[in-house]
Amino acid sequence: MPKRQAILDLLRRGAEREQKAERVLASFRDHLARLLSGEVREIPGAADVFGWLRGRGIRVALNTGFDLDSANMLLEALGWEHAHRGCHRVRRRRGARPTGAGHDSSLHD
Repeated sequence: MPKRQAILDLLRRGAEREQKAERVLASFRDHLARLLSGEVREIPGAADVFGWLRGRGIRVALNTGFDLDSANMLLEALGWEHAHRGCHRVRRRRGARPTGAGHDSSLHD
């Protein structure tokens, strides 16, 4: 579920609901950008593992609840913006939540 929709779902219905959701989302993104401008570092050896996997033809994916812009902020903060060739998003069926045992999602470009 997109962050904007998640915010809308939490807000009471009313005339200013859409505008309030936009302000909350903008505030979230600003806060995230400030956090990511601080010290963000990878788990030691993570980039080496990703390189090792890619060298063997194994695709590496980022799985996050962030929207594309927020995920890109994270990748840039880590210096990994070059590490992905394309970005995919997961589309879940309405009401479905992923679990460790499997999930109700499929990848789409």
